[in-house]
Amino acid sequence: MPTNRCWPATCPPAAARGWRGLELEYNRFDLPGGALGSQTQTGERVHLLGHVSLPFSGAAWWLIPKMSVNAASYNLDQAIDATGRRSIGRTIPTFSVDHGWILERNTSLFGQAMRQTLEPRVLYVNTPYRDQSAMPNFDAAPRDYNFDSVFAENQFSGVDRVNDANMLAFGATTRWIEDERGEEQLRLGMVQRYLFRNQQITPDGSPQTHRLSDVVLLASAHLNQAWWTDSTLQLNSADGKVERTVLRLRYSPGPFRTVSASYRLARGQSEQVELAWQWPLFGPDRKSITGGAGCAGAWYGAGRLQYSMRDKRFTDSVIGAEYDSGCWILRVGAERQATGRAETNTRLILQLELVGLSPLGSNALKVLRDNIPGYRSLSSERSAFGTYD
Repeated sequence: MPTNRCWPATCPPAAARGWRGLELEYNRFDLPGGALGSQTQTGERVHLLGHVSLPFSGAAWWLIPKMSVNAASYNLDQAIDATGRRSIGRTIPTFSVDHGWILERNTSLFGQAMRQTLEPRVLYVNTPYRDQSAMPNFDAAPRDYNFDSVFAENQFSGVDRVNDANMLAFGATTRWIEDERGEEQLRLGMVQRYLFRNQQITPDGSPQTHRLSDVVLLASAHLNQAWWTDSTLQLNSADGKVERTVLRLRYSPGPFRTVSASYRLARGQSEQVELAWQWPLFGPDRKSITGGAGCAGAWYGAGRLQYSMRDKRFTDSVIGAEYDSGCWILRVGAERQATGRAETNTRLILQLELVGLSPLGSNALKVLRDNIPGYRSLSSERSAFGTYD
């Protein structure tokens, strides 16, 4: 039986909703050094990204052949080589075929009636090699290798680097969904890549000659109404050793009340523990707010503390407070980001959100959403009455 729900890594890509697209972008860079620490280069960049696809789909499957072009042209202030030239460009085509299924069946788990899904997906990508060593790198950075990025056509974010590829990404997710409330109770998944030829442009700079990539395993469980747990393992396909581990436990007994603790280990690189929360401090209970609630204030605390066990110090962290008057919401806090083993940047965040209008000030709401698992905007309960969320 088909289902219209899916886990992000196995959902149909955006190309299934639009068979063609074109993006054109102009940038001027005046930064000392490239994004990955290359020599000082400043100048202009024009970037074009276009694709044409032919999606086919049914109630429980999709098939999307796609041709795309990634082109960039640079006009730099410094000479690129000994000839004195300052202009350089590249055009890189990519062919891909994305295919997946979303199936379900009736079953039971621990005596409860469930619907179990099976969501397999395969993605074939062919991108020819183009030498990009002479080109500047203003904003490209390696993508984190995880359950979702395995299905990315390019292993770099940004514009300035496009990896060559002749590979097949494959995996599957299965989920158990409670019939009565439609809540997911258990999820298991696995994804991996297979290379048909050696890859020259890689995130770590070394050619990839091993055919099978690391395998990523995922498991999560909804223990009861308030407790969730999830974990991710990245296993080296050559020796079977664990490369990365993420373990997380979250407690959410009600709206605007969530506490999560997590542990992250990257072999030979980092070991971190993290605590994140959103919780009422004092004031009237605002779990149920209507348009006529009036202006009565309540304070909430929110934040995330991340501690490096390897470096013995706090790294990326956010601490903030929110005041909900019922008529407006004020968010204040501080965000600290590590820029090196001993360097950090600290910035203050301040935002005022008026009911029915867009927020003013720095985007504190986005900072809290990005850093706190399960965070919920205080204005979300009033979205039905026309307020901003």
